[in-house]
Amino acid sequence: VLSQEALRKMEPAVSAVGALYAPEASVISPYEAAVAFAENAAENGADIYLSHEVRAICREPGGLFTVEAGGTEPNCSTKLFTARLVVNCAGLSAGQINRMAGAEPVDETYRKGEYILYDKIYGNFVRSVIFQPPTKAGKGVLVTPTAEGNLLIGPSSDPVTERTVNTTAAGMADILQKARKSC
Repeated sequence: VLSQEALRKMEPAVSAVGALYAPEASVISPYEAAVAFAENAAENGADIYLSHEVRAICREPGGLFTVEAGGTEPNCSTKLFTARLVVNCAGLSAGQINRMAGAEPVDETYRKGEYILYDKIYGNFVRSVIFQPPTKAGKGVLVTPTAEGNLLIGPSSDPVTERTVNTTAAGMADILQKARKSC
């Protein structure tokens, strides 16, 4: 637990009367981590198939799954995969994948998260990952340097009725207003 004085020495831009400091919190590059995980899997014998949309999942006797995945690009033929375990990381399609596998339904309430990514000239505005106290909606808007040296604020967490990836001026203004509570 940091006093306001200790907090000001560590993070001069933070506007709070105190803070909980977690020195083990850090920042990674999520896409570089995903690439590293894929490279490690390939080095250990995994085959990686891109652009293969899951078409069907069947549970076979003995607990194995057969997954049919069809190519979504030219020269990507349909393939059948057999596995003891299927990890569902389909994001907005997770409910559909669960239904194919005969698993329990998942909550398909969609939420949209918007971020603002600033230029590297603002990357040293803070040195730590700055969170607000969590709410029912989650951890809230954070202010953080990125692994690449930019400044990132967000995300929003807005309920939506359909899958959407657009950003809005109102969403950006909301993120900025919430981030200003922290810094």
